Amino acid sequence: MYESANDVCDNQVVNIEFSDGRTASFTMVAFTSIICNRQLRMHFSHGEIVGNMSTFTVTDFRRRSTKTHTPLSDGSGHGGGDSGLIAAFVEAVRTEEQAHLGTDVDEVLSSHLTVFAAEASRKEGVIIDYEEFAREHK
Repeated sequence: MYESANDVCDNQVVNIEFSDGRTASFTMVAFTSIICNRQLRMHFSHGEIVGNMSTFTVTDFRRRSTKTHTPLSDGSGHGGGDSGLIAAFVEAVRTEEQAHLGTDVDEVLSSHLTVFAAEASRKEGVIIDYEEFAREHK
């Protein structure tokens, strides 16, 4: 990777405002001491989820309770997620039931369009209206 013509983004912050006023931010940093380790922070009005590739801690503010979850991982890529995706795909093909994938083509298209819109925003230096972007690129 370091000896190639790699021109991928090495750090990025994506801010998303949903039509109902909710917001989300995604921060990606390539150069960190915890290489290839994802961190997650989700904040809600009544709780939060904080995690990494090994554990996720769910805090319920109303109940004043905290529980830590340790997802199963076979140690493969993306914390075992790669293996899980492949296993779900194989099962969906074997049974001819898309439900094993946990998503459908519309959701997949929407998530990819969101990423493409974020990249367009980064490259063009402008705010992207997702609905307009999706209509233009579908």
